[in-house]
Amino acid sequence: MACGLFCALTIVSPAAAECRLGRVAQLAVTMEGRLATVPITVNGKQTRFALDSGAFLNVMSQARAKELGLPLQAAPSEFTVVGVGGAAVPQKTTIKSFGIAGVDIKNVGFLVVGNSLDTGYIGLNLLASFDTEYDLANGNVNLFAPKECENTNLAYWARDKAVSVIDWLPGDYSNDKHLYVQVRINGKTMRAMLDTGASISTLNRTAAEKAGLDLSDSSAQPDEAITGIGSKARRSWNVRLASFGIGGEEIRNATIRVMDAGFDPLSDMVLGADFFLAHHVLASYTQRLIYLTYNGGPVFSLDNPASAGGARPAEDIDTLAGEPDDADAYARRGAARLTRGDSVGAIGDLTQAIRKKPDTANYHYMRATAHLARHDAAAAAVDFDSAVKLAPTESRFLIARSFNRLSQNDKTGALADAEAASALIPAGSLENLKLVALFDQLQKPERSLKMLDEVIRLHAEDPLLGELLNARCWTRGAANVELDMAMADCAKAIRRDGARPSYLDSRALIYLRQKNYPAAIADYDAALAQQPGLASSLYMRGWARQAIGQNEAGAEDMANARKQTPDIADKFARYGFNTKS
Repeated sequence: MACGLFCALTIVSPAAAECRLGRVAQLAVTMEGRLATVPITVNGKQTRFALDSGAFLNVMSQARAKELGLPLQAAPSEFTVVGVGGAAVPQKTTIKSFGIAGVDIKNVGFLVVGNSLDTGYIGLNLLASFDTEYDLANGNVNLFAPKECENTNLAYWARDKAVSVIDWLPGDYSNDKHLYVQVRINGKTMRAMLDTGASISTLNRTAAEKAGLDLSDSSAQPDEAITGIGSKARRSWNVRLASFGIGGEEIRNATIRVMDAGFDPLSDMVLGADFFLAHHVLASYTQRLIYLTYNGGPVFSLDNPASAGGARPAEDIDTLAGEPDDADAYARRGAARLTRGDSVGAIGDLTQAIRKKPDTANYHYMRATAHLARHDAAAAAVDFDSAVKLAPTESRFLIARSFNRLSQNDKTGALADAEAASALIPAGSLENLKLVALFDQLQKPERSLKMLDEVIRLHAEDPLLGELLNARCWTRGAANVELDMAMADCAKAIRRDGARPSYLDSRALIYLRQKNYPAAIADYDAALAQQPGLASSLYMRGWARQAIGQNEAGAEDMANARKQTPDIADKFARYGFNTKS
């Protein structure tokens, strides 16, 4: 729409002579990975929060509250927040001046929960105040206050597209504003929640089994654990659905993630940001209906578009509601295209944005990311340089440029960027984990360990604790220091989360340092039994086998690891494990 912040759109239909969609606000959405973020101000500080249609109330992490200088108070005793990792008792904070879409709102409350969240999330207490249009593929979320629209089809954007008009299913209490709809999984009727705050769509295990899916079958591929609010991490698998249906839409042979348990007892499935990027959605609170059109492209399998169930590739998607009319609109659409795997389209949109506003650092950063998606490190380097020159104190630009410089073997420049970024990121922030990886590659383990100590101290009750302990175990092993403490970290991580392949791989490294080769081989065997393609375990099992004289078997392991990761020998040579064959 070309009108300003406050406008009205008129829809004429036989059932209603003049329906007026009064737009209250337009939120400019930029996809940061799979987070739909919007610019806000918190007591005058500019930042970004994510839009979360799955959160009843606004929520943020303790670390985010600390970064923004927000005081914490005890939340009412009856408040409990439930998420993927279970239940958590929140605190609360109040933002005295909360700016969004050009409007300053006073005394906006947020629940504060642990440190497992990566940002602040704007929930349904704002989004559900109006009819809400989610057009993430074009970088817009519109809030409407309709008049005389009770019997009107509100999918004004659809033109000749097929529109699904779906009943909005009730929650378990009268004021429940979550978006529940009916879906069909392998022919079975189920209930789903539309949740922009979920980065991926998931089916809970009980529903998957109801749909006839056997997670013990070899076709169900284990994936990384899923975390969120609460202290637990949930196992997950990728499975192929025979069919998925919603409204008049049917998708066949698509791959989706199954989670070991669901956190919402009212839904069998969560339709996350991947689903929203593939659809244009309007949730009409006034009509209790959901309007839906399909944009094209993969619906669930953004990491693997070949598993999208016959959907059109991202490059062929027709999501245009007319060409954008300003630089930021081009950039937002470019970010959405990049998230959906269309790096060519993203570069085109971001180039248009840069032509219109060449001094916007974030446009250069996003285009650099799109160049990297096409494995063009040289083109990315030019844009990263521009981004850092325009915003020299933006830590994420420095970190991204540092990784890119490493890929081009510029270790001096990469170290300078890493050190500059480390001075900008608060101690204990999860953002430091990117620096841990950087300093590991730069052979500066002492820098990594100090950061990990602070992160673990602040996140001791979070679902990520096991992964953080594993990272410190691995870092100590790579540096060959504090091996008893490293073993304690790995043991605690395994007790907490189970014998994950990555945890076994780290413990095996400590056994290698201690010259306990049989124990190291046993852990590598166990890791590879769960994840046969884990190149580091394969390579280092070969090294351990050669250390006890099993030269032929060891050489075979190393050769197979190199087929998967050609530079793996160089990686472990940095840690003193020089190639033996």
